[in-house]
Amino acid sequence: MRRFYSKLLLFGEYTIIKGSSALAIPYERYSGSWTFDGKNSLSNEILKKWCEFLSHSDNEIGVDIDAFRQDISNGLQFNSNIPQGYGVGSSGALVAALLHEYVTKNKDIYNEKKDVFFLKNAFKILEVFFHGKGSGTDPLVCYLNQPILFEASGKIQKINSFNLQSNDKNKTCFLINTLIPRKTEPLVKVFLEKCKNESFNLACKNELAIHNNNAIDALIQNNNIDFFKAIHLISALQYEQFQPMIPNKIKSIWKNGLNSNHYQLKLCGAGGGGFVLGFSSDWQKTKTELSDFDLQVVFNL
Repeated sequence: MRRFYSKLLLFGEYTIIKGSSALAIPYERYSGSWTFDGKNSLSNEILKKWCEFLSHSDNEIGVDIDAFRQDISNGLQFNSNIPQGYGVGSSGALVAALLHEYVTKNKDIYNEKKDVFFLKNAFKILEVFFHGKGSGTDPLVCYLNQPILFEASGKIQKINSFNLQSNDKNKTCFLINTLIPRKTEPLVKVFLEKCKNESFNLACKNELAIHNNNAIDALIQNNNIDFFKAIHLISALQYEQFQPMIPNKIKSIWKNGLNSNHYQLKLCGAGGGGFVLGFSSDWQKTKTELSDFDLQVVFNL
């Protein structure tokens, strides 16, 4: 069966609420697929609960509930190595897999035309079970398996020209594993509370959102000079304004990166734990400076 990769939100965390664009990419280090072999798999009991939830919902998406329920009774599980509570789309991959395998209505639109708005709306409904309220963005990236730009205007654009593997292996996008699972909802509440402060709200809307958009534009255009300028501004502003979202064990190296300029750190999704995103202009020096941490290379710039 098809494997569905995890996703990374490179840019747009929080600022998308303030009118910025967002850019997400598939991350092939982690993935999941349906299986009847229970090793390292999502509990069959969770799938039972999801199936019952869907069976009592308006089935406008066209889920084949009978087939899903029958396979669950035969031991169906979702075999995944995507870490949960890390913001890399563990539920997004699962929702994408459900649509691929068990949705029969509108199959031509889902699997052939791949209308992004139609898909996003379907995923938004299917992921309600996991989040209470869905956006559909994570499953969309996992399903299409390509970078997706969510523009502030509401336009959704598949990015075909985005270079995820350049020849310059010294300029790198990487992840730091904080080893701290977290939940998104409490962190979003902290952000919304902070937005009641006028100076914080203006910093997000008039500074961070602009730097975010500039970073996205520069990355898509493979303009490393402007990209690293924007990343430095994002990192500095997040360090100043988003302290509650930065794990304590990361704060010193975050500051060191700003000072040395060998690398810059930023939030990966909601922050608070999970992964921290890094962008290095000198990977050899960065690896030495961060030798005490678990680093994962995502792509070369």
